Amino acid sequence: MPTSLKPRPDPDPEMGPDIRISTMRVLVCGGRYFQDVPLLWRHLDQLHAKSPITCVIEGGSDAVAGEYYGADYWARMWAQARGVHSVTCWADWDQFGRWAGPKRNKEMLERYGPDLVLAFDGGKGTADMVKQAQAAGVAVRSVSKATDW
Repeated sequence: MPTSLKPRPDPDPEMGPDIRISTMRVLVCGGRYFQDVPLLWRHLDQLHAKSPITCVIEGGSDAVAGEYYGADYWARMWAQARGVHSVTCWADWDQFGRWAGPKRNKEMLERYGPDLVLAFDGGKGTADMVKQAQAAGVAVRSVSKATDW
């Protein structure tokens, strides 16, 4: 069972919209076949340099693509290499079938309270994560080779 983190309190509205977060919880999502490790690591390194990442939240690789593939796996490896805490939230495909992914996405947002969703190229699952994060008011940054910043 992943380590539980307490959600952050709502920001103080009197502090203004330009307040910077001194540390950050980042939820990383992307396709199960995502393999552009330098792109993913570069973006996490850039974020970490601006506001230290205290936790990487990811949805785990699954049996479809294999254990060592996908944006989730490479985000976990980044966290391990940088000494950053990470949590993996597995989808229970056997119990929930095709609804397991959206259910897991919702749980990651509610349980771990990310400050940012960093979304790499993916499919329906990634699109669902982005949609749910936006609906929950969580900042989303979409990254692809075509739009690399």
